[in-house]
Amino acid sequence: MAKKAIREKELFEFLHAAGCREVTENDKSTEWYKKASKKPACLKAVHKEKLHR
Repeated sequence: MAKKAIREKELFEFLHAAGCREVTENDKSTEWYKKASKKPACLKAVHKEKLHR
């Protein structure tokens, strides 16, 4: 039978093997992080419409 659930440890091992890493405080001050963490404009527009109804 196939596994039904992925354990947290297995997920972290997979991500690490794929080249992912945790974001450090130094990374948060870089331009790529600021651009990558910025919310897309389409999400902001939807949120504003819901507030005005």
